Amino acid sequence: NHDVYKDFVGEALIVAADQINLSREKKDSAVPRVEFSPKQCITFAKINLKSAHKAGPDIDRALRNLKFGLSFLRDASKTINYWKEHYNLSLSLSEEYAHAMFKGGDSSEIIECVNEIIDNARCLEDSCKAYEVLILALYSSGKKLMAVDQ
Repeated sequence: NHDVYKDFVGEALIVAADQINLSREKKDSAVPRVEFSPKQCITFAKINLKSAHKAGPDIDRALRNLKFGLSFLRDASKTINYWKEHYNLSLSLSEEYAHAMFKGGDSSEIIECVNEIIDNARCLEDSCKAYEVLILALYSSGKKLMAVDQ
């Protein structure tokens, strides 16, 4: 029974994240974009992070949720520095986004994401996963010497 409940909650979380994220995807200029408070943005960033965890092997879904999570964090930063105020959430979303981009073969934003992590890391341990993803991405793209230099 516990596993059934856990699966149900996971599916509900994914649906909730999808519905929240739809408010950001309004392509029709006649429909105004929904604005959220910084507190709501942080909550939605957390929901997207949890939904990305529930995505399992679906890298596209995980990437989408992580990207929206980061978008909500950035919207919250209009009034606060999200790395300073929500360090663990910022680090988790950014690390997982960089890793998911690598796993999905999308290297378009990896370096930017990794640099943001390194610039905001409070200690060397917090930047290790970012360096790992950067080295793997450089190595797999044929830039072996650059990877070694990292």
